[in-house]
Amino acid sequence: MLPDLVGQLWPQRLAFTALALFLLVVIRLTPSAFRSPWLPELAISLVIVLMCSGIIIPSTSRSVTLTAAVHSADLIAATMFVGTLVRLRFWYSLGVSLVNLLAFATLIPHRSIEHGLILSSNFKVLLVAGLLVQVSSYLFEYRDRQRWLLAKQNDAHASELKEANRRLRDMSLRDGLTGLLNRRGFEEALSAAQQDTATQSSVLSLLVLDVDHFKRFNDFYGHPQGDRCLQQVSAILEAVARDHGGQAARIGGEEFAVVLPSSSTQQAQALASAIKTALDAAAIEHQASEVARHVTVSIGMAQGPASITGARLVAAADAALYEAKRSGRNRAVVGEVLGEASGLKMEVRQAFGPKSPGDVPYSAEDDSAALSAILANGVRWLRFPAHVEKHYQSIRSGHHQWRLPACILLSVLGFNVFAFLYEQGAPNATAWMQKNLTALNTAGLVLSLLLMARGWGRWKEALVAGAFSALALLGAYALSLDHSLVAYPTFMVLILIPMASCILAQQSPFHVLPSWAAVVIGYLGFTSAETGSIEVIVRNDIARILIVGGMFILLASYTLARAERRSYLLNGIQRGQRAALVERQKDLESLVSLDPLTGLHNRRHFDQALQALWNTAERGGTAVSLLILDIDFFKRYNDSLGHQAGDAALQKVAMALRQMAAGSEGCLAARLGGEEFALLVGGGEEAALKLGEAVCTQVHQCAIDHPDSDAASILTVSVGVATMMPSTLLKPYDLMSMADRSLYQAKAAGRNGMAVASSAK
Repeated sequence: MLPDLVGQLWPQRLAFTALALFLLVVIRLTPSAFRSPWLPELAISLVIVLMCSGIIIPSTSRSVTLTAAVHSADLIAATMFVGTLVRLRFWYSLGVSLVNLLAFATLIPHRSIEHGLILSSNFKVLLVAGLLVQVSSYLFEYRDRQRWLLAKQNDAHASELKEANRRLRDMSLRDGLTGLLNRRGFEEALSAAQQDTATQSSVLSLLVLDVDHFKRFNDFYGHPQGDRCLQQVSAILEAVARDHGGQAARIGGEEFAVVLPSSSTQQAQALASAIKTALDAAAIEHQASEVARHVTVSIGMAQGPASITGARLVAAADAALYEAKRSGRNRAVVGEVLGEASGLKMEVRQAFGPKSPGDVPYSAEDDSAALSAILANGVRWLRFPAHVEKHYQSIRSGHHQWRLPACILLSVLGFNVFAFLYEQGAPNATAWMQKNLTALNTAGLVLSLLLMARGWGRWKEALVAGAFSALALLGAYALSLDHSLVAYPTFMVLILIPMASCILAQQSPFHVLPSWAAVVIGYLGFTSAETGSIEVIVRNDIARILIVGGMFILLASYTLARAERRSYLLNGIQRGQRAALVERQKDLESLVSLDPLTGLHNRRHFDQALQALWNTAERGGTAVSLLILDIDFFKRYNDSLGHQAGDAALQKVAMALRQMAAGSEGCLAARLGGEEFALLVGGGEEAALKLGEAVCTQVHQCAIDHPDSDAASILTVSVGVATMMPSTLLKPYDLMSMADRSLYQAKAAGRNGMAVASSAK
């Protein structure tokens, strides 16, 4: 290509090559502490500029042959190399392209008319190719940055959700009134203690405690004072249990438990003694007690190996607790030391919803795991499994709804521009194009309209690939109509067709390949040159540039398609993770607000709902009604039939209350503690009274046998009803106190009935 400079170019090429290698070595050996993030890319940019502007352009400017002017088209391949293989960031790639364009335009002289036409044709192609490469470079960097930002945003969002879930999980394991572990937390603590005891081959101890005559405490002092008493007892239990290496939990109204892993009988007895001593020192007043003038507890202890089931251990401790009560209360009784039992499964009383936060499903969207597996295996072949591929293509088709028709119109527009700008370099080709522009424009417009219609599916990409291939063949045929040496470089324009397919239409390599193949086949098929002539050299050189440039285009297409598929997978995985975290958060919020035994709202949620309803009613000037229910003689029920039967009875009553709440608009049912429930509803006294009567009737219809009740032969409830008009002088606590007083009026009247109090005007 440069016969007049063959002997002069080797020293120049070696010098620039050595300088480029020197820069790369310096960058590689520079310590990371002194290496700026932008330095490697700057060095690569300088190397490329040196190779292009230091070798290709000087050699072209110094040679007087037309083949040298044709050979300047190598800058097009160099530009593609920068944007596809090296993948410099946008501003560096733009800088390299601008320097090469400026050098090409200013440093290469036009030695003749033919020489100038060839250089002008190459410059136009270089300019358009540079623009397309910059679009490609921008897309590469945009997607990289978008992926990075998306990952950061999702990491931050996931961290926030995980922290919220952690707090919610902790709340779901804690009793809203006392702050101790609730029934759910107790089950987890007992299971963990079993595992800890198993690793040390020791014995597990369980203490079950009951506040003596707490029912009388509530009757004498009222439920608000009873709540404060439970909080004081809980604080003492938690402190003492922590000092002895145990965990305290509230497992019922006035019933508590302490789990003591890897402990001896002496250690369990020491813990029980410490609890009694601490309560005696606290001296919480209890004038209604027959045991002492202050609050006391009865304690039942049981021990067993780690293999013992939770239900057996709880039952043994429960039996010891009732023995302590029968023996006069305010004492601790050590139950039997249980033997081996098969299995480690924790048998628990039936609860509503997930047993514990650990049981909450933590799964992302259905395909999230599959997407993760696909991403781990890579997407080298640009193909997903069938069901994932179908979804990906549907998403991609939506994104390309307008892009593909626009690309067809732009390509036809480019054909029109060529037909009028290349009249000097390819007069026959441009004449043929101008003659057939109407047909070509009509075909392009019809195709674009067809592509805008829905229903093409996967055939839309194939149709566009076919259109680009047809355009390439038509262009190659038109350009072959000119047989001069000057016309050969105009074939370089054809390389812009697969570039448009790759960068503008963003088609996959499978769809870019046909248009590139059409360019090469059309060029080689429609052109010919006599052996030994200069046209052969030029023809082969242009074929080489078309083939190399096409390979770079395919590489860019592959890289873009792979990045797009990876983004699809990452987006799907991240959406799934967010959905899983949100779903888990909802489950945890449900756990936090629900009583694990009955499935009703717990005390924490009730307090929040009462405050919210109070605020709303105060703003709207409406009344708030509260019904507090207490199961009559439930302590006797538990003592007579056992806690298992008591739990079943509580669940039946809760089911009746849930049905009542569901049938009353704006009504909320909650378990306040033990055998005490509440119904909260907005509205006046009349509606509250009807609801209270319906509750009594519903519980009667449950027909739960209660042989030790003085009110009836079946389980009954006493109901206290209070209605209040919220104001700045009153608080929700006042409504609670009023309903509590009504409840005790109902009890004083013989139970199995309802009493009402109202301050609503």
